[in-house]
Amino acid sequence: GLFWGQGVLSNIGGFVSEHSGEIVGAVAATVVTGVCLAGTGGAGSVGCLAAGGAVGGAVTNLWKTQVQHTQQFSWSALASDVAFGAASAVVAGGIAEIATPWVAGVAKTAASAVQRAAQTVAPRATQAVASTSKAIAAGAKNLATQAKNIFKRVPKPDEGPATSGAGGVTSVLKGEAGVQRSIAAAEARGETVLGREITMDTTAGRVRPDILVRDAEGNLKFIESKNGPSASLTPNQTVGYPILRSEGGIPRGGNASRAGLTPGEPIGPIPVQEDWW
Repeated sequence: GLFWGQGVLSNIGGFVSEHSGEIVGAVAATVVTGVCLAGTGGAGSVGCLAAGGAVGGAVTNLWKTQVQHTQQFSWSALASDVAFGAASAVVAGGIAEIATPWVAGVAKTAASAVQRAAQTVAPRATQAVASTSKAIAAGAKNLATQAKNIFKRVPKPDEGPATSGAGGVTSVLKGEAGVQRSIAAAEARGETVLGREITMDTTAGRVRPDILVRDAEGNLKFIESKNGPSASLTPNQTVGYPILRSEGGIPRGGNASRAGLTPGEPIGPIPVQEDWW
């Protein structure tokens, strides 16, 4: 019995250590949502859920990249985690409203278990969550409004600052869904995905295609994915992609290096396929 108990405790400790990023993110999301709901009197429930989920996704990403160093930091990964966190929280909130009492009871039990587990994570986690909750408490009444604009503050570093146009969470999610469809289609054609968001300098400016693949014949090809009836190429893409096709360009940055390209070394003309979903 003693050895079994020790094994269980060891397994729990291993789980907490392995998933500390998710645990810290869950606690941060809970704090944000709770403070926001208190500040808005429950009137901004959807916005609060989105804000809490977005912050939870960001905290999990930064914990893994800046504290645990289990994955490399990139703006695209951070934006994806924030988008997924916001969307998941909103969807989960909708499901919770129509769930049976039994499901609700299980959810509460799971949430309590996560919070108890979080208390065993390294002191840095507690300090990070405490700092996050204090910062959020100061502006809790504005969180619902700020959630709508959260992605407008995350620029695409290689193409300049983000614009103030409409879109927000919905646009980011729609764009990522299109990219995933393009990846699935490429793999179905026998192509190998080498990397994403490779920065390329052309004679007309800088562009950042969504995907770089190697086709079945061994040739490189970029894919730009656009999803939805309102999707369109940016001004840089409109002039830059034809130049990539006719002249080529110069890869830049870590994404290019990880995809097997040599940053700073020009490559010749390369196809740029446009997927419109």
